[in-house]
Amino acid sequence: MKNLLIVLTTILLVGSASAQRCNKTPGTGPDPALAPSWNKLMKAADAVRGAKTPQSSAEAWFRLNLMADQFAEALNHVSSAKADEDPEDCAEVALGAGAMGVPLIFCAYSEQWVAGNEGYLIYHQFYPGGPRAEDAWWFGKLGNKSQNCADYEGTKDEGEYYAPLYRDFLRHFPSGKHASEAKELLKGFEDQARMK
Repeated sequence: MKNLLIVLTTILLVGSASAQRCNKTPGTGPDPALAPSWNKLMKAADAVRGAKTPQSSAEAWFRLNLMADQFAEALNHVSSAKADEDPEDCAEVALGAGAMGVPLIFCAYSEQWVAGNEGYLIYHQFYPGGPRAEDAWWFGKLGNKSQNCADYEGTKDEGEYYAPLYRDFLRHFPSGKHASEAKELLKGFEDQARMK
């Protein structure tokens, strides 16, 4: 499948995992725009570490991924995180957030920071029959999130790849809250798969 994910920023975490201004101004502390979502992300990471059962672990990972999605969205509203600035200025902050369990990347297609799907996938693995199983599958296995890093070109290869994934989803959640959208997307992917 052609270029589903491009990672522009891959750096090892060095130093503290604390929210700092993306413009690297020394000693300026947390950026006010990032502090609320950063604090929620830290609290969610603490819940993952404190989980005692597979179900509580699954719930904690799901919440961590939600908070990582929110942090990525907040990061996209910090002026120095914009693509027309230098997204590498925010790499340390993004890596600090990712060190909590769900990586953040800078996507070339959307020119935005996006969070991975790891927490949703872990939920699906530990608690496949849980109350958030449909959302975990939808966001995790299918990657249907408001912030996504994919180059959907409408090719036959994409149709052949995605059609079976959506059929499988609908087999498990035929009447779920995402079913009508899944059916619509499946039809499009099946049409693509039939392309010559």
